[in-house]
Amino acid sequence: MLPENCTSGLRELRVFKARQNALRSLESGLFGNLTHLQCADISRNRISAVGPGLLSNVPHLRQIDLGSNNITTMSADVWKVLCHTGNVDISSNQIAVLPSFLALQNTSVRSFALYNNPLRCTAENAWMLDWLKSLGPRLVTGLCAPVACGSPPWLRDRDILQLSDADFYRNPNSERIQLIFEVCLSLFSCVNRQSICH
Repeated sequence: MLPENCTSGLRELRVFKARQNALRSLESGLFGNLTHLQCADISRNRISAVGPGLLSNVPHLRQIDLGSNNITTMSADVWKVLCHTGNVDISSNQIAVLPSFLALQNTSVRSFALYNNPLRCTAENAWMLDWLKSLGPRLVTGLCAPVACGSPPWLRDRDILQLSDADFYRNPNSERIQLIFEVCLSLFSCVNRQSICH
């Protein structure tokens, strides 16, 4: 962890780099007085969550790299700031769910890297297909690494942009069970009719 108040005397700081420092957490007021901060690189650490207040006072932030951490969650206020930051990299984390309010955000990012996250491609997250498509060329993919589903199992590793809306609602396991049930019901009906006739 970074020492408490480590940025308190750095009001004019424009670039913050804490890359590959085995950081596990970030204090919420870390960037509190860094009103001139333009670029933050906190990639390749062990951060698992980004809590509220971290980016609340950085009006000039143009680039943030939180890639290659273990992030599973980020607070709503952080997501809102990310939507208006020029270049955002949150690739190679453990993010499974994006907040649904992103669908209503007027996103002004120039590039947004989200690949190598185990995104959950289920019915309640179907909205993200349209949102990701709306980013168009601003959505950055890694070398041979599309923005892919992490779950459910039948969609694992599938490129989200290649899915249809219906794919988010399908469950092949349920469909197989339904088909087996229909076949069994049909067979039972045939057997039952034959026994009545004899």
